[in-house]
Amino acid sequence: GDLLTELGIDDKTDITPRPLVYFLPTGNTEFDSGIDYVTPKKDPKGEIKGGGLAVGRFTIISGRSGVGKSSFCYNLCRQAAFRTLYIDTEGGIIDQQAPNVIVYNTEVLEQCWRVVMAAIDTGRFNCIVIDSLTNLKTREDMQKEDGEMPRMGQRAQVMNSFLTKLTAKLMSHDVAVVIVSQERESMDLFKKDPVLPGGASLLYGSSVILGLQSNKSEEIKSKDTGLKIGQKTRVKVRKNRYGPDNCEFACKIYFGDER
Repeated sequence: GDLLTELGIDDKTDITPRPLVYFLPTGNTEFDSGIDYVTPKKDPKGEIKGGGLAVGRFTIISGRSGVGKSSFCYNLCRQAAFRTLYIDTEGGIIDQQAPNVIVYNTEVLEQCWRVVMAAIDTGRFNCIVIDSLTNLKTREDMQKEDGEMPRMGQRAQVMNSFLTKLTAKLMSHDVAVVIVSQERESMDLFKKDPVLPGGASLLYGSSVILGLQSNKSEEIKSKDTGLKIGQKTRVKVRKNRYGPDNCEFACKIYFGDER
């Protein structure tokens, strides 16, 4: 009773619980249906299922080098109906003509997170993509001389500080954040799982982790010219706090305006 009074809620008020997760449909049916989230509703007969990018949380998309992570994420956002801020840390996005995608280039970790926080506060973006985390360097590393070794765990410490603030901010904003990261081989001979740079806080704080797998046999080519116009990417759901994980699905991504 005292708590309800403090919150300005009387006992007669119908309290409707907030959904466990909101999702941002990308328009790609295969991707959206491959990632299911369960959202409670008033009707006790069933549950609403949907898919897409988790809103108010951040998603990790990882994969080996050359698997097509940047192409997958950029074309997924470009073909969607929502507005995206795409932070390119590798300078790999050449086509910047998509009207719903704004590309920002930086390779400094602190500057990247300042832009992310400011973009969330504006309320003008539905999705923010960081591509990729692997290429980001701290300001201290950028100021070091050639050959000078970086301080061990420095980037992980900076990441932990920013991710704590990011998680708290996302809880009150309807924005989906996607962090792209490159998988690396583990130095532990008995550990088969790939290693993602950024520290343990990145894995712990993420709500969804997707692993991309692709090969040349799954390329989509034009029937007229025989040129590659897209690719069929296999996506493995390695972590999902709000739905089934340890599952796989296939997703077709087209380049440009090809279909």
